Formats: sequence, structure tokens, C-alpha cells
Amino acid sequence: MTVNDFPYEKDNDKTTLQCDGCVKLIRADDHHQFYGCVPCKYFLHTFCAELPEEIVHYPSPSNMIFAHRDSEKFKFFECNGCGVFGNGIFFSEHRYYTADRTSYRVHIGCATLPKTIKHEAHTHKLNRVLRRSLFPSFQCQACGRTFDIGSFHVCEECEISLCGGCIMKPRTVNHPWDPHPMRLIYEPGMVSVHEHDFNCEYCSEDIDPNFWFYHCSECDLSFHLQTCFERSRHNEYSNIKFGATDIIIDKLHPHGLTFVLNKKVRSCGNCHQKLLGKPVLECPAAPCKAVFCTDCSVAARRDIYTVDS
Repeated sequence: MTVNDFPYEKDNDKTTLQCDGCVKLIRADDHHQFYGCVPCKYFLHTFCAELPEEIVHYPSPSNMIFAHRDSEKFKFFECNGCGVFGNGIFFSEHRYYTADRTSYRVHIGCATLPKTIKHEAHTHKLNRVLRRSLFPSFQCQACGRTFDIGSFHVCEECEISLCGGCIMKPRTVNHPWDPHPMRLIYEPGMVSVHEHDFNCEYCSEDIDPNFWFYHCSECDLSFHLQTCFERSRHNEYSNIKFGATDIIIDKLHPHGLTFVLNKKVRSCGNCHQKLLGKPVLECPAAPCKAVFCTDCSVAARRDIYTVDS
């Protein structure tokens, strides 16, 4: 289908849709085709819809990985390839997925990365390998985060490893706090005439220049590569599709709930943790407006919900 086949009203001649596979935006112009089920509001890029259910020649024990999708849209996972949260289609080494300690999940972006990558930040080619919990924890040389399991790209000659999130980082990117494009810095020498330490504009802490970071030389503005950069753009949960409605969890709340990103100062109606900037299940019914964290929502689905005394 194309946007001309889409029956809903368009806002300022634009229709914004999210792919339920990779959770990225779908270009809804007159000529760009995609797959969709309008009654279910379920849409897929052509690439995502035509992915095979099995990807072979993948570095896993079975030499392949299998596609899965959680039927409950408010559940999300942390990709073991890049550490990004998501609730779209994911791939696992198990044909029938079970979330045990040694299982891993990678979203479409990490699952479809090439086996070998030549990155401008390193002299040699990087080959995809699978690390599991029986190995020492892996540290990405770009962002500094550690992983127990997952698929990564490594240079075996130099013992350099990069997670999928860092390999896919754009070389330049716009940020609402800076009028100029910010540049991805691989080493301090890429910034000429810098007389003081690099300081993160978001968390106000110094940046270790041994790891990658984003920087604008004109404004002398810098951000830690992962969490700080995404949080400052309110983009930490950009790989999660919100908006699912009429979610019934009887053991948690009597009304149908909606999956949203909470932008208000509110606390979970069960565990009372603060939920500003977090994914939540919200009751849209006035005057109720109760909210619940996703942990309590999942626990209630599993029939282990308890009420505080």
C-alpha cells in the first residue's frame, strides 16, 4: 500500500506511521510502498515484512536465528547487540523463544548487520562474532558499556570490539541544543586546538576521550555517546512503538489501559516508583488517570501481582 490507500485523515498533508518491525518511521509519500493492516494499525516497511523467519549463517550454536514478536505490545526488551530498548520484531537463537539467563535478543537492525564491516574508525575489517555469558564480559571500545551476551563486531588482530549501536551511529547528527551538526569523535585528535577536558553538556561530567563521543567544535558542545546523548534528545525510547490501547489487566486495574511515554511527574499506582520519562500503562478514563510501570504490568500478567500492605 501507499499513503494514498491510507483511509485516515492526514495532518498538514503528512501521515506519520511507525513500522511494527524495526519501529522506525515509514516514509508516507505518494510513491513509497509499505505493508499494512489498517484495522489493526499494524504497518511494516517492505524490507521488514519480507525478512525471512530464519536468518542462516549467523554466529549462533544452531548457525541461524529466528524471528519473534511479543504479542503484548507494552513489553519491551533490551537488544543484546546495541543495548537499545525496543518492542518490535526481534531475532533469537531459539525457534521457540524462552527468556532464560543465557538467551539473547537482537532487533532487526543488529540482526541484519553485515558479517564483515569496514569502519572508518579502525584500520582493519571487523568480523561479527557471538559472545555468551560463559565468556568474560565484553566491553565496547566505543561507548564503554559492558555486555554478557550478544552479537558484536571485533578485530581479532587488535582485540577491538564494537557493539551494534556504536557501529550504526551516524558520523554527523543534529541536536536541538546546537545549531550545527555534531560530529562523531573517535579520538581526541579529531578535535583541533582543544585546551581543556571534554565535558558532557547533559550530565556535566567529564568525558573520557578514550571512548567515542559527539562534539561540536564551533560551540564546544559535547555529549557522552549513548545514554546522555539520547536522553538529551528525549530519544532514549525511540525504538519503542507507543499507542496500544484497551490493554486489559484485571489484577492491576479495572479499566482498559493505554501504552504511552509518560511526560508528567507521576508515580506508579502499585510500586510508587517515579515514572517521569518512562514507558507506562495509563488509564485514559477521567477522573482516574492512574499510571503503572511496565514491571508491575508484566508481573500482573504473570499472576504474581501483590498489593502493598
